[in-house]
Amino acid sequence: MKRPEARRALVTGASAGIGLAVAQRLAARGLEVWMAARGQERLQAAVDAINGAGGKAHALVLDVADTDATVARLAALDAESGGIDLVVANAGLAGARGAIPLPKCSWADVRDILHTNLLGAAATVHPFIVPMVARGHGQLVGISSLSADCPIARAAPYGASKAGLTFFLESADIELRALGVDVTIIHPGFVSTPAGDELIGVAARPLLVSADKMARVIDRAIRRRARLVRHPW
Repeated sequence: MKRPEARRALVTGASAGIGLAVAQRLAARGLEVWMAARGQERLQAAVDAINGAGGKAHALVLDVADTDATVARLAALDAESGGIDLVVANAGLAGARGAIPLPKCSWADVRDILHTNLLGAAATVHPFIVPMVARGHGQLVGISSLSADCPIARAAPYGASKAGLTFFLESADIELRALGVDVTIIHPGFVSTPAGDELIGVAARPLLVSADKMARVIDRAIRRRARLVRHPW
C-alpha cells in the first residue's frame, strides 16, 4: 500500500554535519522541519538560513542524553505540530571521543557514548510510535554506523552503541512496518563532518564522503522507505 507523503519532520543533531545536510534537503523538497540540537546559537542560524531560502524550519533546543526530558518534549511536539510524519534520529557522540584506545577510555566516556547513542536515539523515536501507529503511517530513521557491522579497535563503546541501535530498529521494523510505520536504518562509513574531522591525525578515514553526499543517500533511502542502507560499501 502506498504511504502518504511526509509533511512534517524532526531531525536531531541538526545544527551541523549530517543532520544539518539532511534537514536542508528535506526542507528543500517542501517538508516542514523541526531541527533539534543542544547549541541554540548555531541551531538558530541554521534554521534562519533555511527559512531565508524559502523553506520552513523551527529550532528545538534538545539534549537527547536527557532521555526522560526528551521523551516528554517530543511527545508534546507531536501533539503541538499536528503530527510528525518523519523522525531522523541522528544526534550522537562520535569523533575523537568515539575513537579513544580502550585502555585510555574512561568509564565516563564509555557510559556517555552508550547512553547518548543508544538510549538517546531510542528516546527520540519512542514517543512517535504510538501516534504514528494510530494515524496508520509514519517513518522512523536511525543514523547508525558501519561500526555496527564491523568490530574494530578503538571503537568498542561507539560500535556497541550503534550495534544496539541497529538491533532495536531492525526489530522495530518487523513489528511496525505492517502497521504502516516504516523503519529505515542508515549505516554510514566515514563522513566529513565537524565530529568526523576530529579524527584527522588520529585515525585513517578510508572511503571518506561529504556530509552532502551522505545526506543524498539518506534522503533517497527515506523516499524509498528502505530498511537498511550501507554507504559507501
